[in-house]
Amino acid sequence: MVRLRLNGGLGNQLFQWQAAVFIGLKLDENILIDCRGILGNPRDPMGILGFSLPFGDKISYKFGLKHLSSKLNYSIRDDHRFSVRMNSKIVNIVNEDPREKFPSRLLIDHSLRNTVLTGFFQSNVISEMFQKMFFDISTIELRDSASPDFVNLRDQILKDDPIILHVRRGDYLKLQTHLGVLSPNYYIEALDRLDTQREQPIYIFSDSLDLVKSEFARFTIKNDLRYVDSHKLTAAHLMKLMSLGRYHVISNSTFSWWSAFLSHSSDVVAPSQFYRNEFNHDERYPRAWKTSQPDWI
Repeated sequence: MVRLRLNGGLGNQLFQWQAAVFIGLKLDENILIDCRGILGNPRDPMGILGFSLPFGDKISYKFGLKHLSSKLNYSIRDDHRFSVRMNSKIVNIVNEDPREKFPSRLLIDHSLRNTVLTGFFQSNVISEMFQKMFFDISTIELRDSASPDFVNLRDQILKDDPIILHVRRGDYLKLQTHLGVLSPNYYIEALDRLDTQREQPIYIFSDSLDLVKSEFARFTIKNDLRYVDSHKLTAAHLMKLMSLGRYHVISNSTFSWWSAFLSHSSDVVAPSQFYRNEFNHDERYPRAWKTSQPDWI
């Protein structure tokens, strides 16, 4: 049995879900995923459940691991693995170390059953292996694709073939020291790295649209800027819309990462350092993606 408790926003949830399902399918184990930590978020009440997820015969979404470390006796083992006795059975906890440069090792090399996953497992290696071995996650469908706001924006993006630019602000403004907030200078320089000569419109997605409008008003940009009003759409809707683009400038956000990854585009520009106070992740991006030097606020 593989167990996982989802946490964080939609981008983090996708990495966590993928890690649990990767191990479960590889070992032919059932998977239990506790979604209680993500439901009821006023900004995104559905999270990953906004998608129609595959492997329903292997996955149950009814499991919780509340206060795990305080209720169970465990001992540390090598490679950040823990052995836990739960209901007279040994349960192996795979705990991702945030300093680990190759988080895929914990999953690829993992052969233990009765597994509990903790961490985020932000690895392009796992994403590409999962896609080749089990499922092309870009084909997942929305539970609600009939929303008029979604349909109108979808049709407009398909017509305009725009550049998709995602600016993360919101909660990052309170976490600048650790995560970092990318300045408009980063985005302007990243736009120049795209392999497009057309002056197609730039669709700007952000969780702080008014702030971003004021920031970009100081710059002269030849392209038509279109700020996407997203308050009537779920996170799953937005990710699906952003993935329709062929050209992406992403922020240091897993939501942004997945939007570009799901597009199958190779014309993606990302910050060379994803988080302000983190190592340069060797598994962060697909090889075809370009990077641009981050400029932090």
